[in-house]
Amino acid sequence: MIRFDSIQSRLTLVALAIIIGSSLAVGFAGFRLTNQFLSREFHQSFKLLAGNMAGNAELGIMIDDRKMLDRLARTMLSQQYVKEAAVFDNANHVLAQAGMGNKDRSSGKKTISITAPIRSLQMRDEALMISETGHYETVGRVELQYSLSGLEQLKATIARQFFFISIVLVLAAVFIYWLMARLITAPLKNLVEVSKQVSQGKMDIRAQGGRFHETRILASTFNEMLSDLSRKRRELRQMYEEMNRQQTLAEIGKFSLMMAHEVKNPLAIIRGSLDLLKKGGHDEETKTTLYQYLDEEISRINRLMEDFLLFARPKSPSLAPVEMGELVTNLAKRMELAGQNQQIKIETRVAAEPCMVSCDIQLLERAMGNLVRNAMEVSRESQQITISSVMERDRWYFSIEDSGPGITPENLAKIFTPFFTTKAKGTGLGLAITKDIIQAHGGKIGATNRKNGGAVFSFWIPGKRRETEIRRQKAEDRR
Repeated sequence: MIRFDSIQSRLTLVALAIIIGSSLAVGFAGFRLTNQFLSREFHQSFKLLAGNMAGNAELGIMIDDRKMLDRLARTMLSQQYVKEAAVFDNANHVLAQAGMGNKDRSSGKKTISITAPIRSLQMRDEALMISETGHYETVGRVELQYSLSGLEQLKATIARQFFFISIVLVLAAVFIYWLMARLITAPLKNLVEVSKQVSQGKMDIRAQGGRFHETRILASTFNEMLSDLSRKRRELRQMYEEMNRQQTLAEIGKFSLMMAHEVKNPLAIIRGSLDLLKKGGHDEETKTTLYQYLDEEISRINRLMEDFLLFARPKSPSLAPVEMGELVTNLAKRMELAGQNQQIKIETRVAAEPCMVSCDIQLLERAMGNLVRNAMEVSRESQQITISSVMERDRWYFSIEDSGPGITPENLAKIFTPFFTTKAKGTGLGLAITKDIIQAHGGKIGATNRKNGGAVFSFWIPGKRRETEIRRQKAEDRR
C-alpha cells in the first residue's frame, strides 16, 4: 500500500515530475529547433531551384524563344512540391507559365511564392575582349509556387518520432529511478523490520547492508548499536540480579532481625511464666493469670508467623458471594469488644440495602481487621473510629477514620511498604499484606489525613461487575 506521507513517495513524485518535465522540455525544444531548420532548408532549396530556372531562362528571353521558356516552366513542374512556374519580362508580362493556375490557387492548399531575377551580362562598348568586366542587367524574373504539404508531413512525422522517443526516455528514466529507489529503500525497509523485531525482544537479529556503500555503513552502525545494546542489557541484567541478590540478603537480614526481636519478647514471657509454674505454690488466680499470659503470647507468635507466611506466599482469593454490610457490622462488633479496655467506640455507616460482592471472606476480614487494629492502636481512650461502606458505580468502597495523630507527609508514600513501621513494636507487614489482598481482588487502597486530625484509610474492590462470576461459580457448585 502506497503511503503518500512517506519520504519515498514524495521523492518519487518529485522525481517523476522532474523526469517528465525535463523530457517534455527537451523534446519540445528539439522539435522546435528541428522545425526551424527544416523550414529554412526547405525554403532555401526552392530558392536555389528558382535561381537555376532564372539562369536557364536568360537565353530564351534574349532570343525571344517562347517555346523554350514553356519547356523550361513545364520542366520545373516535374520537381516535387512545385505547383506553378512562370517567366515574366521587365514589363511584368507573362512569357511562359505552367502549373495549377487561378483555380488551384483558390482551392485552399497552402503554397509559398518565391521569385528570382533574370540577369544578362551586358558588355561595354569600349571592351576589346569578352573576358573584360561587364555589368549585369535585369531582363525579367521567374516565379515558383511550391506547396508546404511535404514539409507539414515531414514535421508531423518528426513530431511523432520525438513523442515516441520522449515516452521511451521517460519510461526508461522512471524504470531506472524505480530500480535505484528499490535498491536504496530495500535496506531501509529491512532496517525498519529489524527495529520492530528488536522492540519485541529479538536481540540476535541483524540488518542487511544492501549494495550501496552508504546503506552498508548504516546497517553496520545499526548492528554495532545492537551488539552494544545486547552487551549493555546483559550487564544491566547482571547488575539487577546482583542488586536483587543484595536486596534479598538485606530483606533476609531485616527479616531475621525483626523476627528475633518480635519473637524474643513473647518467648521471654512464656519462659518466665513456665518457670513460675514449675516452682509451684501459687494460688488459682495467679495460675489463671500465668496461663492467660501463655495463651496470649502463643497467639501473638502464631499471628506473627501467619503474617510472615501470608506475605512470603500470597494466597489467591477464593471468590464467593458475601453480604458486605453484615461482614462489616460483625467485624466492628468483634473489634469493639477486643478494645473495650480502651473504651473506644466504633461507629459503622453501612447501607441499609443488601450488598452482595464476590470476594474471599477470610482474606478480606484480615485486611479490614488490620486497618481497624491500626486505627485502635493510634487512638486514645474514649475516642471514636468511624467505618463506612457503600456500593457506587459497580464498586464497593470501604473506609475507616480515626482521631489519632495522622500520617506525616514523608510517610504517606511508604506507608504500605513491607517492614515499614513507626511503632516500637510490630513487623511493618500489616498494611503491606492488606494492600496485597486488595490488589488480589482487583481493587486499590490509599491513605490520607483528615483536616481535623487523624487518618483515613480507604479501598475499593469490584462489586456488581463480578455477578457473572458469582452465577458461574454457583452453577459449577450445583454440578
